[in-house]
Amino acid sequence: MLSQINRIAHEFPNSLFSLNPKCTYLELERRIEAVSEQIQHLANQVLVVLASNTLNHVILALACLRTGVIYAPLNSSVSSLQLENIFSKYKFQNLYVDCSTTVQPPTGAKQIKINFNYCILCSAVYPVVNIDENKISNLIFTSGSTGTPKAVAHNLKAHIASALGSETNIPIKNSDRYLFTLPIFHIGGYAIIIKTIMAQSCIVFPSGSRELDRDILKFNITHLSLVPTQLFRLFEKGFTFKESQVSYLLLGGASIPRDLLTKCLKQNINPFISYGLSEMASQVCTKQITMSNISETDTGIILPYREVKISSEGEILVKGDTLFMGYYNGNTIDLNLDSDGFFHTRDRGELISLNGKNVLKVTGRLDNQFISGGENIQPEEIEKIMLTNPEINKCLIIGIPDKEWGSKVIALVETNLSKQQLYNFCKANLLRHQVPKNFYPINALNINFDFKIKRREIQQQLVLSITTIHEIS
Repeated sequence: MLSQINRIAHEFPNSLFSLNPKCTYLELERRIEAVSEQIQHLANQVLVVLASNTLNHVILALACLRTGVIYAPLNSSVSSLQLENIFSKYKFQNLYVDCSTTVQPPTGAKQIKINFNYCILCSAVYPVVNIDENKISNLIFTSGSTGTPKAVAHNLKAHIASALGSETNIPIKNSDRYLFTLPIFHIGGYAIIIKTIMAQSCIVFPSGSRELDRDILKFNITHLSLVPTQLFRLFEKGFTFKESQVSYLLLGGASIPRDLLTKCLKQNINPFISYGLSEMASQVCTKQITMSNISETDTGIILPYREVKISSEGEILVKGDTLFMGYYNGNTIDLNLDSDGFFHTRDRGELISLNGKNVLKVTGRLDNQFISGGENIQPEEIEKIMLTNPEINKCLIIGIPDKEWGSKVIALVETNLSKQQLYNFCKANLLRHQVPKNFYPINALNINFDFKIKRREIQQQLVLSITTIHEIS
């Protein structure tokens, strides 16, 4: 297919792609071409990227798309141990790291250097660019039940279908401004880039994670994608949507507390809630909240280019044009579908008829994963890392309901380490969102490790006992 950026650069060269720093679509095209020249030798190889949400990072991601390099962004707070494990499992070789992380490169990794100022030496004449939309374009890492992140492989065709379906509820005009609030290593963050480019609109890079309130007003933001924790913090700072230009607010990543939705409605903003997953290139269902439907528990109608059905066991099954290519396993891409071509999500749900339409109601997880601050938390992954410390004999990670985080990460441990020592170890070896908020002695609860651990029962015990048990000091 014809490159959308290339087309805009030819037809509307002065259209703004980025507001801060300022970058037109013509400048974007030139910078992508410049970076493409530097990485084209990596075509068909994976490039792991550890970088913050910057214009340079976006340019690199788009250059990968153009050159056939498989773009694989990771959370920049990944520990050296986790990075080593990921490189080993997937047989990765190439790594680009920006100045936002000090992680040690894995043994044998080839560090890729990129000169983002190289464009000043390049020609100002650009030929028409075509991109193979069916070829693997990127990997998104998502937590798995085995304790190691799974690499979800997508092609550009799936991302475009995702954006087209999203646009039926949340249209974007070329005069709109989308605040880049989600990390690019999340499917929702990558989706913001695709949606912005397809609409020939403008992306705005936040000044900082704690300055969203000022950025929304300063840059006249029209479109926002937030996880509940971000929205909670906005309201805690006294932010009001009545003073903003925000027309569309998309919420996802976790269950949305009703009081947050009510606050939005009182400020004349009707937020959209969604159900989605990395394997379906972000949103599957979306619903706009109003005063008349706020009590309804569904996540909305199924978007175009997606199909949903419920198995006899109550599991949500999905397929469609947004479906991923499969899980990347180093040498192969494995896609396990049932005989009807559906992917089994491990989520529980129901399809119900509401106001003459079929809508999806999500009722929970089939496995142990929970969501904290919009991030997927797989307990086994954290437990596996914590148990590498010889001073930790037993470890169990539980999520308990929390107003700010949705679910708060709690560690139950058997150890002689202090709280500070536990925290320091976790901070050095886990992703930021994986670090437990509290540490409790595992013998504070009645847990039998001789049999299969029933996490749901332990969670209920913990919730009931949280005010009476003492945290490790």
